Amino acid sequence: MSDSVSFRVVVIWIIVIFFFAGAALFGLMNQDLIKQDNNDDSTFIPDVKTEHSMSCTAYIDRARIIYDFVLGDQNKINNLRIAYNANNGNESDYAFANSIKNLNILGYNSTIQNEYSNFLLLMYLNYENLDKNTLVSNNTYFDNLYMVVSDVTTYNEYYNLLMNKYNNIECKDTSK
Repeated sequence: MSDSVSFRVVVIWIIVIFFFAGAALFGLMNQDLIKQDNNDDSTFIPDVKTEHSMSCTAYIDRARIIYDFVLGDQNKINNLRIAYNANNGNESDYAFANSIKNLNILGYNSTIQNEYSNFLLLMYLNYENLDKNTLVSNNTYFDNLYMVVSDVTTYNEYYNLLMNKYNNIECKDTSK
């Protein structure tokens, strides 16, 4: 055999090895998409998640407010992330945002970024262990920033509150 033929054979084998290694790596990375029934090794059941997500974006004259919902069965809210993105804020808005950031509520976390005229307030609410009574008792802060923060537990109820509050709002399913 000539050198060029043996070189081609080696190159082909390297390509074949890389192909099978890539296929094995792909299968390894995606094995969580399939559940295997322990009683019958030949039966595979797809892992279907019951959670889905919705996102609503409201526009007011001084900010854009995004409500990202993670929903469970019957549109029950599991988690909610609210992003208040001030594009024309003032010192008063920034002071209210700082008050919101400093709230100490079980199941609630928040951060604030940037300066007062162009700040971003992020709030995370874990509805499973959220102290809804304390949250609602601080509604004055949220009202001053024209935000909807409520103790309702379903997306449909929250959606109705958002529709009643804002004139300019868009909601969409963001599930993958």
